[in-house]
Amino acid sequence: MKTAQEVGIAIKTLRISKGMTQQQLADKLCVSAQAVSKWENGDSYPDLQQLCAIAELFDVTVDGLIRDRKVGDPVRKVENMVYETMQGDNLSIDIEDVSANSPGLAIRMRLTNTSEAEIRLSSEHFLLVDANGRELGARKRNLTSLDGDVIGQVDVHEIPKFIPPSSTVIANLEFSGTADRVKLWVNIPSSCPNQCFVIMPKLHDSRFDSYIASTTSASEIAYYYNYHYKFDGLDKVHPGNATVPHLRITKEVMDMLTFPMDQAFLHKFENVLDPDIFRDMVAKGTFIDWTFAKKYCQDPILLRKLVKDNFALIESQFVHGMTGILHTQENDAYLDMEIIEFLILLCVKYVKRIHNWLLPYINEQNETRYVEWMKQMDFRIKLDLFKTKMNPDTINGLLVSTELGDFPLHQVLKLKSYFGAAIYQSTLDNLILRYRVETRLDLLPLKEHLSEGAWQEMKRRYMEWIEQGIQ
Repeated sequence: MKTAQEVGIAIKTLRISKGMTQQQLADKLCVSAQAVSKWENGDSYPDLQQLCAIAELFDVTVDGLIRDRKVGDPVRKVENMVYETMQGDNLSIDIEDVSANSPGLAIRMRLTNTSEAEIRLSSEHFLLVDANGRELGARKRNLTSLDGDVIGQVDVHEIPKFIPPSSTVIANLEFSGTADRVKLWVNIPSSCPNQCFVIMPKLHDSRFDSYIASTTSASEIAYYYNYHYKFDGLDKVHPGNATVPHLRITKEVMDMLTFPMDQAFLHKFENVLDPDIFRDMVAKGTFIDWTFAKKYCQDPILLRKLVKDNFALIESQFVHGMTGILHTQENDAYLDMEIIEFLILLCVKYVKRIHNWLLPYINEQNETRYVEWMKQMDFRIKLDLFKTKMNPDTINGLLVSTELGDFPLHQVLKLKSYFGAAIYQSTLDNLILRYRVETRLDLLPLKEHLSEGAWQEMKRRYMEWIEQGIQ
């Protein structure tokens, strides 16, 4: 059986292939858009009655929706968007390029044979029709005799005669007509029967970017982004700008996008995203980049719940250097003690330093949560722990166990004046004895900073160094 998430992906794929929004699907199933969203995100599972309605709506079987591919047949999609992979029984087909410049339509396809037998191909396996079912014929070229007389016509398609076992071939199709919306039907018996690619030719016209109309529909905008994402990647997708409102990504468009709605997407498309999208994501508990969450949602209760529901995700982002949440200020209304302690943990575990405003919240009751990670902090940073309410024994223990690095001796000698009784004499003795003193002039000032026993040890070491120097 498929997991809830896998069933959700299947439902979303079928919905997008029909050009439907979550709200439109919800209306047909007599449920809320939130219910559809939860199904597609894998947060909940349709009941049997709902599964039956979904299967009937999309002309698939309930068995195909819920059973794993390894157990039974996959959900058979009749319609595939041009940016999707068409899956047959032993053949997969990808559109690699579409060119809709006048006077026709050119399509480049990659066909992969996954079987151990060859698959025969011919031009009859590919049929292009418009929205009314009218066939748009293949482009022809004349056949001429040696005398130059036209003796017939042939299709200009470039289609291999067969696909060898476990191999991939390229086919180039050229059609003489076009329309606003066409379907490329593929009917290869025993391999890929009766499926089609839905193509919107005007969106593939090289002039499309220059004459985007305000009447461009949500499904066309989603198609435009999905197609370019598949072939160019997110870095090359042009999101338009504030002066091209026709490319704005509304909630309706967002429902039909097939690529990841991650932080890279949000940063790149922020200028064309409907602000309500960010607010809805926060309201639904979907964690997004903290910069966006705080910018588009001022409700402290929602923000607090968002953070607490996503502690694990936020921490995983820190591993990759995404530390935006640490820009939080002490007076931020969403904060409570649980979140503050979580921020402290992120600081000591990943950043190896603690923001000043967080220091007073570390005390004897919660210090054990952080001590292991504090051991990895630099000596200079550990001195800030005296600004906390930690047990002095713990702080002094951390200092003694830390390498001094390039911390100078004259700064160590000032620690007592800075921190008073909080820094123990035994800690100072340990730190000062780590330095090598090579002249009497450097040795004598240390006496007032060392205990009697440590002073005698320092003199003994000094004499050893002198003797080693004479030898």
